[in-house]
Amino acid sequence: MKKKLLIGAGILAILLFARVATVLAEPPVPDLDQIQALIEQAKTAAETGEPSQITDYIAQNANIEGMNGDQAVRWVRSALKRAKDINVTVSPPKINLNGNKAIANLGTVHLAYTLLGQRQTQEVQDLELRFKKTEVRRWIFFKEPRWMIVAAATATPLEGN
Repeated sequence: MKKKLLIGAGILAILLFARVATVLAEPPVPDLDQIQALIEQAKTAAETGEPSQITDYIAQNANIEGMNGDQAVRWVRSALKRAKDINVTVSPPKINLNGNKAIANLGTVHLAYTLLGQRQTQEVQDLELRFKKTEVRRWIFFKEPRWMIVAAATATPLEGN
């Protein structure tokens, strides 16, 4: 019994060491690239109907068009559940970095989707996303910096809000 326990502990130690080595070996991705990737990931997530690829990056204390973080997460999940065949067109964002904060102006975002069998379009004008870099847990033991959405505002109210 003791031998099996030692073997199991040894395997766990090797796996943990391998994970630490891979985390430390990963080159840091520039902040601007991380934010651009996050915006592209959100676009793809909307088109594929995968809300977690968006909601995982909404801070709990966020202010999204008057909704707090939890309300915004529920809204995104509900919207992606109801809408089908979603197409999103976004111009390259203009991103202003300032330390651990960033503002991304996406300009006008064009949406097309099917809701209750009807094809609909919407233009969201002057979409501005505010980000803050925070520490989040990764693999239980490790923390990593992650850009989180802390605010979003538009000149066009979001439908269903």
